[in-house]
Amino acid sequence: MRWLYLCATAVVFVSLGVRASGAALIASDTFTRVNDTGMGATEFGGFAYSEFSGTGGTLTPADVARIQSNRALFDGGSLGNDPALARLAGVGFDVDVSATVTMVADNYSPAWQTAAGRSNSPVLVLRQGMNFNSQTTRGAISLTLFPDATYRVIVTTQSGTFVGDPNWQFADLTGLVPIGPASGLADTDADGVLESSEPFTMRALAVGDQFTWFMNGVQVGPALSLPAAAVVGVDTAAASNVLFGRNRISSANSAELDIAWDNLNIQTPAPGAAILLASWLMGSACRRRR
Repeated sequence: MRWLYLCATAVVFVSLGVRASGAALIASDTFTRVNDTGMGATEFGGFAYSEFSGTGGTLTPADVARIQSNRALFDGGSLGNDPALARLAGVGFDVDVSATVTMVADNYSPAWQTAAGRSNSPVLVLRQGMNFNSQTTRGAISLTLFPDATYRVIVTTQSGTFVGDPNWQFADLTGLVPIGPASGLADTDADGVLESSEPFTMRALAVGDQFTWFMNGVQVGPALSLPAAAVVGVDTAAASNVLFGRNRISSANSAELDIAWDNLNIQTPAPGAAILLASWLMGSACRRRR
């Protein structure tokens, strides 16, 4: 038992230490602008936002987001509840992205308790390709969170669109799984769903062939190894875009949910980030040794 304790301590030390210095800020935005205006550009870095409706996985330019109460509110989409996404082009291939996110809904209807109801939820996509009009370009890593405190990570191994495209191939790295204790830090009323009064922080880190993410500063699940087809041969300059906003993974008849984003921060991974991504594996090895 003592060996297990020492190993766990080492994992926590590494995880907290690598972000302390050495990371270069690329872009940041607090969305402090006039209500009901367009997204514009990031306050730091000056990266211009492009907005898209993601019908069927195809990115179609559309007005899907606006500034509201110093947040970016995603409430558009061509069918009202289609994916609504903003893209920042050229921010980087290996990136560390964080933001404060709010699911703008209360008193969820019974539709949210069904599989089809797990839709219109916050999504963060790293490594999306500049030269494709698709959310699912080779190498793209998509992290979606759901109101019932579950999540899913998908990485595209061959470019295409979601619907009716035999070329699209992907690896579902997690399935639909519970977030775990980290969600409880946001779910202050302990009702099992995340609502308007329960914002949370969301952070994702991609370095080489590794991906990990955090909610409220707590690592969720293990560091994930990306399949070779999603890394080897991918044009890192083209796949240097970040998408964020609201996703939909199932029925167009699912209930609509608006998503608000704030305190967006994009930076290069700190030196030693690979150690951070390996920390879960270190902890697993310690448990096995016990």
